Amino acid sequence: MSFKEILESIGLTAEQVTAVETGMQEAGIYLASEEGLDQKYADVKKELEKYDGAVIDDGSKDTRIAELEQENGRLKYQRAVDKAMAAYHVKNPEYISYLIGQKNAALKEDGTIDGIDEIMEGLKKNQPEFFETPAREKRRVEVKEWKESHKTGSETADTLKGAIAEKMGMGGTEE
Repeated sequence: MSFKEILESIGLTAEQVTAVETGMQEAGIYLASEEGLDQKYADVKKELEKYDGAVIDDGSKDTRIAELEQENGRLKYQRAVDKAMAAYHVKNPEYISYLIGQKNAALKEDGTIDGIDEIMEGLKKNQPEFFETPAREKRRVEVKEWKESHKTGSETADTLKGAIAEKMGMGGTEE
């Protein structure tokens, strides 16, 4: 016999039975059909009390530490690669980073990559299109004084405008 049938058998109306069932659910009261459930609950509760405040190590902490150390090593390696690429003026960092990774170069304790200069020089020699040429220093041009080096004896040739006008036969005028 179900709980609902028991309530109806003692004379409760269908509305009253629904109200009782709803009230029980709201209060967190549930029915169980298994015998000895109270004893099983007490046993489980006693077993849980043994572990109250205890930390159970399932190995996930060590796994997480290893993952974080690996990620830290990867970030240090990438930072060293990025520094080297900046020093060599790399145009396509993703591709050059991939090529450096193919060389299996190890990260040294000082934060640099073992043999990075040789690797970068080799890549620069074999694939120069992926490297920028550093801006050349501006050449210094020595400017000679026009009046002294190009004077033709004419008074209008004392300025560049006058020299051009004189050369073209326009009889230049100075301003």
